[in-house]
Amino acid sequence: MIVVISDIHIPYTDKSFLDLADYVSSNDRIRNVVFNGDIIDRVRCTEDDIRKSPQGEKLLEALSKILNSKKCYLVRGNHDPDLGRTLYNLLGVNLPCYEKLKIGGFLFMHGHQFDPVCSRLPWRFLKKIVPWFYRTPREWKERNRKKFIKSVGVVWTNAIDYVEKHKVKNLIIGHTHYPAVIRLETGSVIGDCGDWLDSRSFIKIVNGEITFAQYSKRGKEEVAIRQLTDATKEAIKGDRDTVEMGFENWKRARKKPVIVEFREPLFEVEKIHTREGTLVAKKGEDYVIKGVKGELYPISKEIFHETYEIVDEPNPNIVAPSFETLPEG
Repeated sequence: MIVVISDIHIPYTDKSFLDLADYVSSNDRIRNVVFNGDIIDRVRCTEDDIRKSPQGEKLLEALSKILNSKKCYLVRGNHDPDLGRTLYNLLGVNLPCYEKLKIGGFLFMHGHQFDPVCSRLPWRFLKKIVPWFYRTPREWKERNRKKFIKSVGVVWTNAIDYVEKHKVKNLIIGHTHYPAVIRLETGSVIGDCGDWLDSRSFIKIVNGEITFAQYSKRGKEEVAIRQLTDATKEAIKGDRDTVEMGFENWKRARKKPVIVEFREPLFEVEKIHTREGTLVAKKGEDYVIKGVKGELYPISKEIFHETYEIVDEPNPNIVAPSFETLPEG
């Protein structure tokens, strides 16, 4: 298995990255880890700022744990173009860094190459002006959600053009902070890792299949699919491609168990008056169920036993009345 992690942005990282580091470093199924850019946020802070930040040292230790336990590859992002030198100064790690990385049939790029703003302005210029206007992706989402999603779509559109032009089979990017898997009609796939500020998500490659997952504080991977919004549909190339999108503060809920009462029909054919009209329950084929508000409705025994589990048996002392036809006179 290959795990791809992007946009950690140390030292601004969500603290759940510490749990992820334990999970990745101890999981024997994970052979390779690709850090796909913006691992260290060198645009907004210096190396000393990282060391002195409230959780900087812990985050660096977690990053080091992964680097020392797995075969790791480093891809530069727009926030850490000097990633190799930075990691050497902070951790003493000396690994090659790539603008583009190819492993088998998978191409890894951070994704800022597809962002019109980042691709036109030099990093050292951005580094000087960013602190004056920079807002986190979370803040942009809150300020103008429709505009933010559309800007994500622009990056994806350019990535799709790149894949089609260069006949790339599988492209993995980050940068947008918006986890997704885009499956094109041509058979090509684009995976977007998300980030470790908001979505706490990453890409998994298992047996050549790309999926995204979220690491929860309970130490389990969770996957969620969300419908593509109209704003992003307009930004990418029509609706000819399938897009699986992920995590924005998803919470989990369990449906409450509801106990209902049921019985056999009173007659060979019992008529049940419901809000949908008059329905019938047939003896031997159906049950009659009493809903939580006292409403009655018929249900076939086959469907009933597939859907419900009987929690108690009927009282043997209660006998349904029998009905006879009395003679006239």
